[in-house]
Formats: sequence, C-alpha cells, structure tokens
Amino acid sequence: MSNESHEIKTEKKEATKIPSQKPASPHPALREMQLVSFGERVTLTFVHKDEVGSIHFDRMRGEIFYKGHNIRHMELEEIQLQMLEKMRSTLKGDPKGRRFAESYERTLDKIIVEKDRALRSTP
Repeated sequence: MSNESHEIKTEKKEATKIPSQKPASPHPALREMQLVSFGERVTLTFVHKDEVGSIHFDRMRGEIFYKGHNIRHMELEEIQLQMLEKMRSTLKGDPKGRRFAESYERTLDKIIVEKDRALRSTP
C-alpha cells in the first residue's frame, strides 16, 4: 500500500440570495429568488405562487433547463417565458451573475428563434 496523497479539485460554489421584494408585474406571485453559480453553471431558484421552480444554465453545453427539463424540448407557456426573461434580467443585475449574462442571453435568444422557426414551418 502506498501513502501517496491524492489532491481533490473542487469548484467554488457562489450563492447570492436576492432579497425578497414586492415584484413588479408581470410576476405578482414571485416571492423569493436565489442565484447559485458553480463553475460554468448557474441556477436561479424561485418561489412562484405556491411552488418552487428553477432555471439552470450550463454555459459549456449551451443548454437551459426549466424545472429540470431542457427548454429545447418543451412547449413554453407564457409564464415560463416570463421566468426565463426574469433570469436574463437577474443575471444582468447580479454581480456574480453578470459573467453568465451575455452567453445566457445568446443561448435563450437562439432557442426562441429556433422554436419560432419550427412553428412557422409546421403546416
């Protein structure tokens, strides 16, 4: 048996709790949010009405997940689109989220354009 030590690399996890405030329309039921980043990933957890939801962005993969589901494979409802837009504004306004803002914005816009194009091409 060897007495070699093994180095374990860990990524720093950063959490920002966004203070609860009375949200402006169109999110009157949005009560609380928390932004957590881990390496090249960032997650916004939120309380909307009586349920907890999350939006996860993986910058390296260029994927966005809403409540664990890849938005590329979802028919997005209006409230889901509003929450995805809330993630956009939250990233832009948060010091720890700003490093994700531009790539999230590009990814979200690209996915929305692809979805619109697919809808228009469906007979």
